[in-house]
Amino acid sequence: MTARDAAFLIDYANSDAKARAQAACAKEADAERIHACEEKARDAFQGDVIRFKRGPDDKKDWAKTVSLVIYKRNGSALREVSVGTVELSEEGADGVRVKLGKQKGARPLWRGQPSVLIKAPNDYSIEFDDPEYGHLRYDAKIGLVTD
Repeated sequence: MTARDAAFLIDYANSDAKARAQAACAKEADAERIHACEEKARDAFQGDVIRFKRGPDDKKDWAKTVSLVIYKRNGSALREVSVGTVELSEEGADGVRVKLGKQKGARPLWRGQPSVLIKAPNDYSIEFDDPEYGHLRYDAKIGLVTD
């Protein structure tokens, strides 16, 4: 999760956020309005990219306290939405407990939660549950965000 130049991009199509938007928009009268509603819901989702970033002096593979940066994607551009520090602790063979600290900016994910369990089902993705959006899946992208 804290590998250099690693960021995690939402797999929106395979996350509950899309299913919830589709269910909410299904009541619209016609296909054009349904599509517009779903596009509006997708645009409102702010947690497109997540990055757990070690400090410049931290050379260890595993860092306990790291920066958490959340970005909103707009085409190929990324806009920083929230930044702060978090404490990481291993939980089980494929899980990491993330204790959320103070964030600068509006935190688009995990609102009202002091911590979240992030699972790594494989070497290239992470998953977690969000109270507002449900089960979310993110895929690793190396070099998407660089310093």
